[in-house]
Amino acid sequence: MTIYVSQLFNNSWQNSEQYFYTYDVLGFPETVIRQVWQGSTWQNSLRRSYSNNNYGTAQLAVFEIWQQGTWVSQNMFTKAIDDYGNVTSSNAYTWNNSWQQNQDNQLEVNYNYGLKTLRFQGYRAEAGFTSMLVGVREKPGTASTKVYPNPANGKLFIINTLLSSDPLDIHIFATDGRKVTELRQPAEPFITLDLEKSGLREGSYIMKISSPEGTSTHRITYLK
Repeated sequence: MTIYVSQLFNNSWQNSEQYFYTYDVLGFPETVIRQVWQGSTWQNSLRRSYSNNNYGTAQLAVFEIWQQGTWVSQNMFTKAIDDYGNVTSSNAYTWNNSWQQNQDNQLEVNYNYGLKTLRFQGYRAEAGFTSMLVGVREKPGTASTKVYPNPANGKLFIINTLLSSDPLDIHIFATDGRKVTELRQPAEPFITLDLEKSGLREGSYIMKISSPEGTSTHRITYLK
């Protein structure tokens, strides 16, 4: 969605509000601008800007309001995120000539690769996590793989730049942690997975690609 327009009916359809959306290269929201209908023209109202990690969790979110012809800062939210997409701290700030962390707001703590969210009232939250996912062979390191397109509706392509001749172990998990399929692929620079033949249903999954060099994790969406 790039534009959303809301109208109210009062003998005829009348404009009410509209939203404009932009997205980052991974398809996650980057900016949201709200305008309201005043008189006979659209007027700016709110703007939200996001900086996301690879799981779609906003590491930085800035909220602004439109005042006297310019955008004015209102709130800012920051998150510290571990390698598995879990938010280890969430912070809220309010603008008062400078960013101050002394007023309560709704905080979000995301976990399970950003797929689940807890909400709190306050200005700082800290969290710790224990993984319940077992049976996946992992070694420390940085595995350099990329997957595209995402969402995928047939074939999924893996770009492999690992400096290893060992085969890749590919495990696909449902969002509740259940392993739904596993594959072993030769360590080639470009790998093609046929999702139509994998038996996957439509939905979101977590893909782990492992080799002796390390493990990379990707959130994928399959649309038939």
